[in-house]
This record gives sequence, structure tokens and C-alpha cells, in this order.
Amino acid sequence: MKNQKYIVKLFYVLAIYFLLSEIIRQILLYREFAQFNWWYFPFQLCSMPLYDLPLYLYLLKRNRKSSTILATFMMAYGALGGLIVFLDTSGLHFRNPMLTCNSYLWHIMMVVLSVLLFRYAKTDLTSEGFRKVCVVYLIHALIATILNIVLRPFGSLNMFYISPYEKMYQIVFKEIGEALGNPFAIILYIFCSLIGGGIIMYLYHLIGEKKC
Repeated sequence: MKNQKYIVKLFYVLAIYFLLSEIIRQILLYREFAQFNWWYFPFQLCSMPLYDLPLYLYLLKRNRKSSTILATFMMAYGALGGLIVFLDTSGLHFRNPMLTCNSYLWHIMMVVLSVLLFRYAKTDLTSEGFRKVCVVYLIHALIATILNIVLRPFGSLNMFYISPYEKMYQIVFKEIGEALGNPFAIILYIFCSLIGGGIIMYLYHLIGEKKC
């Protein structure tokens, strides 16, 4: 019981870390561009701990069953978003070394959060759990799409990399977009993201079985 309380406190610390890290990031970005740059509005997949971790703690405190699926979502897509960025680290680099350091540390902490959720939180690694996680991902993607459309008059932004106004520039999907059209690339990107989360869940499932 004491260990559980300690872990919950650790999750609170991480929630505060992500919040403070984003505030510092936005201040540094403002200084670099001399204005708020909408391209860096915090609602990418890797930004989700900023919102989902406090929500998870709220649901957990009230013993809501939905806390389990949200923990599973953060576990799966925290690992996916935290690790896949290292396939192409160009987006992590800035002229300001503090911003670069902030970006690397943020994604590393996403993976740390994922492992902690797997180890200590109640998650659902069943096929039913995966279906529910897909719904949670699609809800986030829908919010991202709304933001891409509604905030477009204020500047360029590409939340979740699925803006209908921006060409896909993610590795592999960029070439697909150029060959088959951007809408197809976006749909395929969403599908692959869902599958990627499922693969992470399956790998965690295998690790859990080996522990037993």
C-alpha cells in the first residue's frame, strides 16, 4: 500500500515535470521566434502526457474504471511517441541548446512514464483493451484535426501531423503522400499509428508473461 502511494506521488511529480517543461519550452520558443509560433502548439502525440497524466490522476483518485484505459493509452503511445522520434531526430534540434536538451529529455521521460505505467499502474493489454485504446487515440486525433482547422487563421500548425492544409513530411509517409496524395498518406499514417500502439501493447504483454 505504501509503495502504491509512493508511485502515485511519482506520477504527480512527472505531471508537474511535463507542465513545467512545456512552460519553459514555450518561453524559449517565444524568445527564439520573437512571437508565439503556432507550429509548436502543444498538441502532438508526444504532448499527450501534458493533458492525459493529470486526467489519469484525477480518474484514479475517484476510482474510475476509465483510468485503466487511459493508463494503457499513455503506456502504449508514450513508448511509441517517445521512441519513434529517434528514427529522425531533426525535429528535436534547435539553435538554442536548452531547447534541444528539453526536447530530448521530454521524449526520454515519455518512455520512463510508459515503463512506470506498465510496472505499477493497472492497464488492459487484452484485445478489448486495444480496441478501447484505438478509440482514445482517434478521439485525440479528432481534437487535433479540429485544432488544425480552427487555429489555421492564426498560423501554420500540424497537430498529430494530420492537418489537411499541410503536406505529410514524416519519413516514408512523405513519399507516399507525393505518390498517392496527402489524404491517403494521412489515413495510412493514422492506421499505422494505431497498429504501432498495438505492437507496443503486445510487447508489454509478452514481457508480462515472461515475468509470470
